[in-house]
Amino acid sequence: LRANLAVPGRGLEIWQGESGCWITRPCPQTEYVQAKYLCRRYLADLKEGATLTSFFTVTDFLNYYADGSDQQVSFGKEAKDGKVYALMQNAGAIATVPATLKDQALAGVAEFTDSRLFPFEPSAAARISIMDGPVSYLLAKGEDGSWRLDAPVAAPTDQETVDALLERLFALTSADLAPPGVEDWSISVSISTDAQPSGASQQAVSILRSSALGSIRLESLSSREIFKIDAAAVKRLVVSGFRGPMPTSIVYDKDRRAWNVEKSPVGGSVNVPAVEAAIETLSPLVADGIVKLKVSPSDLRRFGLENPRVTIAVDQDREDSLRRNILIGDALESGGVYATLGATEAVFILPERTVRRLEAPLVRKE
Repeated sequence: LRANLAVPGRGLEIWQGESGCWITRPCPQTEYVQAKYLCRRYLADLKEGATLTSFFTVTDFLNYYADGSDQQVSFGKEAKDGKVYALMQNAGAIATVPATLKDQALAGVAEFTDSRLFPFEPSAAARISIMDGPVSYLLAKGEDGSWRLDAPVAAPTDQETVDALLERLFALTSADLAPPGVEDWSISVSISTDAQPSGASQQAVSILRSSALGSIRLESLSSREIFKIDAAAVKRLVVSGFRGPMPTSIVYDKDRRAWNVEKSPVGGSVNVPAVEAAIETLSPLVADGIVKLKVSPSDLRRFGLENPRVTIAVDQDREDSLRRNILIGDALESGGVYATLGATEAVFILPERTVRRLEAPLVRKE
């Protein structure tokens, strides 16, 4: 369907492109159009409606292309019940049609164009890239519809934060574009859809941070579930402190189904309740919040993680398993303790009760 809306002094052409999106012209640039503004249902009403009336004066008309030929609808005076008189090209009868059809035919370009910066439905989004200064955030949607964070760290996402971000991004219009010279108050965003080839994306646009994010922190895109293990697969726990005594190491004997002291600065037996509490805390380890996803050595020093006060190492009984180290740093005045995983670049805040369970002595002195 192609339509030309013509009134004295202005005109608007609308057509459906190969991708299925509706396009308008003239415009500053090619813009998508919401199909709901096109008049398919009204054209159907026009063909079906057949209320004969007296002569009327034609004031405006709608040209459209359908069924392989050019067609025209001429609109006349106001009729009853929210309708206007209309005449189909080459038709022998005058009909009444909804006045909204005439209103749409006379509407300006803005009424037909989708002014959103990302003119498609959020459900079609497959990849989102956000550049915030030197840090790149990459979100990708899996086949099951769930989102994951691929950069600056690989991690599951906090779905509530992702949903809030999508809602804001897909409501943005040209009024939210960042003007030149405000790089410190803007972010760069691009969104790819399922219809685009892998690796392709819409051209990035610079958007005012306050418009794009509101109160959302990009660090909060990462799930607060920082670490998760299979409790039954833990075979060794090692707890050590910076410049402290030798580490405490305990190992699980599967044959005897018992924990044994492997190394300890004090003599004694395994504190089984403390071990069970520590493993339960790690299954999963949930943070109160994410401080930073891309950190530098100076950040680690600032959070007390360059030389952590405590390190908890976890070995699992799997061939492909690598040791995971949880580093505990400085405490916050407002509550909570800085922490990180040795294999990631993220810094997060653990509740104090969680840290107390992880720092509890694994060996009971006898």
